[in-house]
Amino acid sequence: MLDSKVISDKKLPRFVTMKNSALRLVEEDGEFRYYRDGGIWCVGIEIKDKKLFSSSRMQHMDGVELTPITEEAWRTDNGRYAPQKYEHLGSTINAIELSWLDGVAQSESTDKNYKNLLIRKYARNR
Repeated sequence: MLDSKVISDKKLPRFVTMKNSALRLVEEDGEFRYYRDGGIWCVGIEIKDKKLFSSSRMQHMDGVELTPITEEAWRTDNGRYAPQKYEHLGSTINAIELSWLDGVAQSESTDKNYKNLLIRKYARNR
């Protein structure tokens, strides 16, 4: 999961697609997640090889690449469930540059249901 205290939401795309489901960036309990308005579910965010992937206890939803999309694509996919008003987290870019991840090291936690990111101290101020 990505801790919102060490990573700015502006480094993440506001909207992504995962297995043909459009999601939007939300912050919950101090962590960033991608939320599906049309299905009322969310996934955590994991970083591998400078790409974004889903993190979930549900095996079929874990490790799926998250691809940036536009707000229009997100609204179309979520239909009447897409709220008119929502907290605008993230960047509205369509292609994301993750060069800031050079300061991020990844490790598996001892709890197999969660994966953690260890952020080097200098990455906090980027």
